[in-house]
Amino acid sequence: MLFRSRFARRVRVRPRARLGYKSFSAVAIHRDAWTRAGGLDARLIFCFEDALFVRNHRARGGADPVSIDVGISHEKSTTTSRHIARVLPAVAFSARRYLEVLGTPGRLAGAIVVAALIVRLPLVVFASAPPRAHLLGIVRAARAVACGREPSLPPYELL
Repeated sequence: MLFRSRFARRVRVRPRARLGYKSFSAVAIHRDAWTRAGGLDARLIFCFEDALFVRNHRARGGADPVSIDVGISHEKSTTTSRHIARVLPAVAFSARRYLEVLGTPGRLAGAIVVAALIVRLPLVVFASAPPRAHLLGIVRAARAVACGREPSLPPYELL
């Protein structure tokens, strides 16, 4: 299994185990599972590395991940919302690479991601990120995906 119930006992909480995939906001992975699955794919710069890891883990006969609630909370999307103009291009670029890793030809993968960005345009007004920065992020993301240029994330100190 990916997660050890021993970890939950060490932090003195009563774990509630749930089967199924959850993103990696805080995770403990057994070294053997990590080695068999090949770790995280460095081609995926910001997103989808967790999904690909679980996919590889399962493909090599690994058990379904178990999510253990140990009382750690994760403020989802706060970094993305604050830095949308820099983070969204990295997310979109990783989405294209993830599709390519799964076997989607490069141009088609890029077209799918750009189409998703276009669909996102009218939804900007409902998002938590500032609309102007969000639109800039969509434009930068489309450019990065279409040109195949890997964008950089904001420096860690700014997050």
